[in-house]
Amino acid sequence: MAEGGRSKKYEYYEMVSDLYVNPRYLRSIIEKESTNKKDNETYREYVERLRGRKFEDEEWENSCGISSKILETEVNTDQLDVTHLICLFENIFKEVHKDDVGDFPSNLLEKLRDVKIKRDRFFDNTAAAEDSINLGTLKTALSEVLKDVENFYSPLDDGQGQNQNYERRIFLDEERIKNFHSMLDPSNQQLRENIKNLVENAILQEELTSERDTVNSCAVFHGFDLLVKERNDERVPENTKIANEKILENSVKFVVVEGIAGSGKTTFLKNIILQFFNRPHTIVENLDHFDQLILFDLRERTAKTLSDVVKQLFGDLCGEQEKENVLEAILRRKVIFVLDSFDDVNTDSYKIVKEIIARSWRTGSRVLITTRPHCKERLKKLLSKNDVSSIVYGINPISKLEDQVEFLKMYENSSNEANQAGVAMIEKFKSLEPEVRTLFTEPVNLMLFRLFHLHFPEKILSWHKSMGIAYFIFGLYRKIAVSKLQTPNSPEGENMLDEMFKIIGRVALELLHDNFVTFSEDKYQEIKTSCRIQGVNEEAENIILGVVLKKHRTVAENAPQFFEFRHKIIQETFAAHYIVERIFDEQYSPLNSIIDKVARETRLNPDYPLADASHGNRTSSKHRFPRNLLRETLQYVVLELNRRSPSRFQQRWPELQEALRDAGIENAFDWQDCLRLCAGVKLVAEIAALKRKDEDTWFVNKGLEVAAIAAMLQYVQPKSIHLTMRSEDLDLTQWKKLVRRRKGDILLVLNEHEGDEYKTHDDLLQPLNESKIRIVRFDGCVSHPDSVTALASKAHEAEINIRMADPLDLRALSGKYKKLNVRTRQLPSDATPMPLPDTPAPSLQVDGADERFKGAVAHTITLLAPQNKRFLTLKLQPSKVEWRSTLRELHALGIRTEEDDRTRVPGIRTEEDDRTRVPGITTEEDDRTRVPGIRTEEVDRTQAHGPRTQEGDRTRLEETKLSGLINIYIREELPEKVEVIKVEDKHD
Repeated sequence: MAEGGRSKKYEYYEMVSDLYVNPRYLRSIIEKESTNKKDNETYREYVERLRGRKFEDEEWENSCGISSKILETEVNTDQLDVTHLICLFENIFKEVHKDDVGDFPSNLLEKLRDVKIKRDRFFDNTAAAEDSINLGTLKTALSEVLKDVENFYSPLDDGQGQNQNYERRIFLDEERIKNFHSMLDPSNQQLRENIKNLVENAILQEELTSERDTVNSCAVFHGFDLLVKERNDERVPENTKIANEKILENSVKFVVVEGIAGSGKTTFLKNIILQFFNRPHTIVENLDHFDQLILFDLRERTAKTLSDVVKQLFGDLCGEQEKENVLEAILRRKVIFVLDSFDDVNTDSYKIVKEIIARSWRTGSRVLITTRPHCKERLKKLLSKNDVSSIVYGINPISKLEDQVEFLKMYENSSNEANQAGVAMIEKFKSLEPEVRTLFTEPVNLMLFRLFHLHFPEKILSWHKSMGIAYFIFGLYRKIAVSKLQTPNSPEGENMLDEMFKIIGRVALELLHDNFVTFSEDKYQEIKTSCRIQGVNEEAENIILGVVLKKHRTVAENAPQFFEFRHKIIQETFAAHYIVERIFDEQYSPLNSIIDKVARETRLNPDYPLADASHGNRTSSKHRFPRNLLRETLQYVVLELNRRSPSRFQQRWPELQEALRDAGIENAFDWQDCLRLCAGVKLVAEIAALKRKDEDTWFVNKGLEVAAIAAMLQYVQPKSIHLTMRSEDLDLTQWKKLVRRRKGDILLVLNEHEGDEYKTHDDLLQPLNESKIRIVRFDGCVSHPDSVTALASKAHEAEINIRMADPLDLRALSGKYKKLNVRTRQLPSDATPMPLPDTPAPSLQVDGADERFKGAVAHTITLLAPQNKRFLTLKLQPSKVEWRSTLRELHALGIRTEEDDRTRVPGIRTEEDDRTRVPGITTEEDDRTRVPGIRTEEVDRTQAHGPRTQEGDRTRLEETKLSGLINIYIREELPEKVEVIKVEDKHD
């Protein structure tokens, strides 16, 4: 008899049953690994697509053995036995997980092969199996491999047998799933209210210093714009700005919100979540299309699988045994997964992201996920490997003074400690130098400003940008701790506080080393024990720790208590301050030794959890622990050390530079972004510039880049700088620096929101007068004669697209441009003539045209007509007005246009086409481009937009289909009936 009174024969049949289930289980995990396989794709074709190249026939046979033939033809696993399934799984698994960290993938495959060998022996000799120890050996091997597979895909935490768990996952209860599906209907108000209460308890409060200084984080939500940064959907142009309410208007699967530390990513998600639970008062478009919302903070470590996440939210519906059924029911509905902080993802939460990708790709579900910029590539790689469509949005900073003030007002009004000092705080902020205000373009920095003003208002006016926010954070929290202790300043008290903050800084660095943003209560008690310094009572310990740390809120009821720093920026700046203090204390110790010493010490503590491997290997040929998790921390070290001791900074710079490279700051744009935190650090600016010295053109599309480019111009001058953005994003102080340091060509394109086209840019043109730049293109709006003078002084063979906010004489631009496009509103009836330059012929667009002002349109065109009365093109805004009479009036006044404004046959345009024509003389041939050997009439019928009509050289009206603009073409010949032709928009 076997153990427990069971016979060997019983165990034999039990094992046969397990091995029968095993193929079904293998099919299940193969399907999990093959979520992006096409239905008609053979498995050979699929594996070749995964590896990125085709197999040679001999190579395929060596890889698959006896399974090679069947895997060349089969498109599903139904007819595959265990031998073929294991071979297929091995080939798929090693390709899908070839970039995974650690030895687990290869170990799992070895165990699977071992099970297969033992299984074959078992079935080959049944009698021997019953009478030998092979039965127990096989049971052990099978149990181990199933346990490993289950842990890899869905780690078990209910303490039950592995076989029960995998069978539960394969044989779901369809009847229970249907019941849960019905209960999860959006109309179930009670369920919705319960989940809403759980979520609000977890996300509503924002505490930067203590529970007393608490705000409703969504009450201070700033309605920023989003910028399309990257997409794999051609329908969405990059660099398009959209309102945050339209974030779900596209149909892509993964919507990624990228933003720097403190930019408002988490608050944005909170705002969307609360809108979802407060229907029908949703502002975000398409949010009401989803039946359920699943929230998961990727920093958390309490959930091991997606079903665990579901159990946290829907605990009233499901116990441990039901969570898979509830999850399956949820996945059959339209779900929006809201995932926060991919940059803080850990081993477990990374698996959950992969599970979401695998299990929701066929449904109408979507995923909204946030990350810091430097982790975006890792996320993109994961999505690309699984053929998941995605779009990346960037968060625009709060750069306008009025928006910054509005945010401060909202924050003050929402604070538990709001008082009259808030008025003074806002006035003090307004009085800051514009360059200093650029430090406060992120919500968290504006929230910190309130604390700065509260605790040391006298220092604020002495700030300058090169100091950076991080430099003041440590001092701020030190001052807060002193005020909460309510003890008089004394050397002993100061030393005690410094010692405790040193311990907290070491802990901050230690946790960052191991990718722990949240940590357990045991770890908190360990920190508390470390802070027990002689002469410090427990109450003081609690107060000081309470200033810097807080309880981590979670949606799970009765979940283990976790803690975190009050913001990750706080954790990073404390860690940076600790490193700088060690540099001063251990001036002969290498930087790597200082950083790694903390990590080595934590490994000596047997109770401390193992390092998290989700962000890379834990070892390196250069140093023992990786630096990629310390990216921002090391930048704060650079800033603080340079500020406190320039000489010591110079001495340590080679080590710091190497550490920054190891942290992932390698290419030109990484170093340029480093200048955002390390403003004023010349050595960083020099490296960033030298990294781009081989680029002929530097493109600048974001306001935050202007300061960096200005700093880099001290070391490298590219051939051309192309600056394209809205004027509100272009800080005047930084623009002045750029203009002052630039020597060479600049292309300046200032776009505006619809309706703001006549917002003037005079302030941005005035700095040109004393510069050494050369304007090769300008798109913008002017309203003052001095702006015209400034532009004319620096324009050289430029393309000038100018919007006139007020009537201006533009003749100063004569000889300065190769193309001049003027856009204006209708001029007043008493305006005096202000003819545009004659040559080259300018183009004119008149806005605001309608039936009431038909005469004003002709009046405006006449006042601006060059002396020779020749325009290149004339355009009017879309309107229902019948413009034939206006065209005849202009013709009678002698106004003419020179060209069709349409693209002719590529490659046959001649220099004569753009030649300056003799004023007052226009020939029919002058308006056409000739091809040698072809008669002119035929040439006019050969255009890029289709065959030319005979009307192409006649007076006519054209209405463009997309923009609706009315093009007026006026030739010498005026037919009795003026044709109105619909044409495609011109594409430059």
